Amino acid sequence: MFQGGDLVTKQSLRAVARLALILSLTSPVGALWAQNENETVGFQSNHMFQSGHFGEDIDVLNGGLHLTVPVGPKYQVNDRLGYQLTLSYNSKVWDYSDYRASDTTSVKPYNEGPFGIGFTLNYGRLLQDVHWRVCTGGVECWMMTWKWITPDGNQHDVWFKEDPSSIVQPTDWPAIATDLSYVKVNVPGVGCLANEDPGCFTVNTPDGLTYTLGRHITYPSTGDNRYRQDNLSFGGWYVTRIEDRSIPPVGGVYHMSVTIEYHTRVGFEHVV
Repeated sequence: MFQGGDLVTKQSLRAVARLALILSLTSPVGALWAQNENETVGFQSNHMFQSGHFGEDIDVLNGGLHLTVPVGPKYQVNDRLGYQLTLSYNSKVWDYSDYRASDTTSVKPYNEGPFGIGFTLNYGRLLQDVHWRVCTGGVECWMMTWKWITPDGNQHDVWFKEDPSSIVQPTDWPAIATDLSYVKVNVPGVGCLANEDPGCFTVNTPDGLTYTLGRHITYPSTGDNRYRQDNLSFGGWYVTRIEDRSIPPVGGVYHMSVTIEYHTRVGFEHVV
């Protein structure tokens, strides 16, 4: 025979067990791979924030400070497409993840840029991270991760894979973000213009806009994790066009669009 308190405890345990079962069945596969949320770097839209008085927000899960500084006015092309330069800052700039290979054990800075560490200023970027690490089963291998990074610094996990080879990409297209943001990364090399790098990507967002990423900043794949932060901060594919494709094109050109150009000076190719 048990007391009333025991009954409450047993019922609570049953409720917790049911909740755990539901979460395990409904959570996307990508969530199983996600790192400790208290150690995430950059702006994470799936976290809770405490707003301040001057536009700053505090991430209550990892303690990071996030704020945005508008650079000039916002220009509206139509009711769906608008653009504005925004300088975004996040104080979580030290990356503790995946620096476990035998060649280094140090923590590395992340999110460096021409405006200083922690600041970003772009219209979107597809980060393709390839690095050597200790993988599942305790063996060393290449870890490949793709993230769609929005202008506010938010990172959407799109695809990841552990493999002995570093030259691997998704086989199922479009690659869809794993955080229920419904961002779609389409098969590369379709619709690239003459002034865009071959193999460009297009990204579809839920607001109906299409981003073309035709600026590729490359860093060589290496097993030395000491050089990984250069690619994390500056590498990947950058947005060169933003289009509202809900309006049919004229002569193959979508006129409801914005074109972004970048610096040609060596070492500044990622600067708008």
